[in-house]
Amino acid sequence: SGFLGSGKTTTLKHVLENQEGKRVGIIVNDVAEVNIDAKLIRRKRAEDNDVGLDLTDTVELENGCACCTAGGDLMDSILKLIRLSIRRGYRYDRIVVEMSGVSEPKNLREDFIEAQDGHQMFKYCELQTMLTIVDSSHFLELYTSKADIREQPELVMKQFSDEHIDSERRIVDLLVEMVECADYIVLNKVDRISEERLQQLMEIVTVFNSSAVVVSCSFG
Repeated sequence: SGFLGSGKTTTLKHVLENQEGKRVGIIVNDVAEVNIDAKLIRRKRAEDNDVGLDLTDTVELENGCACCTAGGDLMDSILKLIRLSIRRGYRYDRIVVEMSGVSEPKNLREDFIEAQDGHQMFKYCELQTMLTIVDSSHFLELYTSKADIREQPELVMKQFSDEHIDSERRIVDLLVEMVECADYIVLNKVDRISEERLQQLMEIVTVFNSSAVVVSCSFG
């Protein structure tokens, strides 16, 4: 998870294009926005047999990774990727789900817990880690804001429904939830802030989640 502009999509692009032998399946909001290098996309082979498997909005890479747009049911989308890997004769090392910039990670965790006894997906995988990417250059500004999500429709109008835009939830509450629910927290864009502001950010993150592993990077 991560608020809009935190660097999720760019990070996922690098994960997909890894050359370390890791096979990763990724569920995103829109494959087109990941901007995958065309030279790395897997070419359709004569021996491929995808009958019965809808690969619309799915991109496969030569390194064994794959990326697809999330459908109406997230767990069905994950199951589709798993079936694709089985058909290709390998298993993914990880499956990563990109949440939208205004999604609530607590709800996702609860959905997985409630469905784990009934959905076929759980025969193959389980929810292991929740990771939040923080935009270090804007977090403190948003954290001190009193604005509701609906007061900044320019942030959500492009991708999300009126249901999100009409939310009376404050932006700061969503940011805090993303931090609280994380097992790993990535402080992105730390090169854009001073050491003093980084220390402030670290203190805030630690207050809300003292058990998460926190790493910083200048990427994005």
